[in-house]
Amino acid sequence: MTNSGTIIWVVYPESIVTWILGPIDNTKTRVILIHSGLHGDTTQYEGGWSYFIERLAFYCNEHSSLLDLGTS
Repeated sequence: MTNSGTIIWVVYPESIVTWILGPIDNTKTRVILIHSGLHGDTTQYEGGWSYFIERLAFYCNEHSSLLDLGTS
């Protein structure tokens, strides 16, 4: 990946999920997830996002030959 990008997903009127993607080098992408606008005890969300990030990493590792890693 040679470019950075930001994806913003409005979950509820008061909650926004932001994904920020940026290059580390020609074979890796940094993924930053920010879930903002939450109120009260936010620890209930930590396990959920950890699960999805781990699944994303697993998918990318298993299917890296299908992904354009910007190495050409």
